[in-house]
Amino acid sequence: MSKAIIKEIQDDVARLRSERDRIDSLLEHYLAVLADKIGQEDSEDTVSPQGKVMDDAMVAIYEEVGHPMRTKEMYDLLKKRGIFVPGADPIKNVGAHQSLDKERFYNSEPGMWGLAKWKTDKPVSPVGTPSPVPSASGKAANILAQLKDKGIT
Repeated sequence: MSKAIIKEIQDDVARLRSERDRIDSLLEHYLAVLADKIGQEDSEDTVSPQGKVMDDAMVAIYEEVGHPMRTKEMYDLLKKRGIFVPGADPIKNVGAHQSLDKERFYNSEPGMWGLAKWKTDKPVSPVGTPSPVPSASGKAANILAQLKDKGIT
């Protein structure tokens, strides 16, 4: 076999691998959208757009961990849950989604995001140190945040 033919075959293999990776990413995204839709209690006939799925997943993650986190950490947790994050730089895309949804997210410091309901005038401590955010998770964190908003705690 000539070197030219071998080179052509190698180029085809590289192109096909790249295309397979792209298709695998799309498949992961579609499966995540379907899993999210099946898990919803409502019976709408439309599937959530990709961005809404990702944003809803970020809210759920923040409620579970109970504190702000770095954009890269959020991206890693989204990947673990099978949520596809598109773009040339998916980590920046995660930050961009949060910056566009100010009703649900706030930027506590460069590269650090949390739920808007956690926003305080006090500086937020880095992950791993005590922060003004309630340490309870899930529903308990929501209740504590609501009580704090009403000035009860």
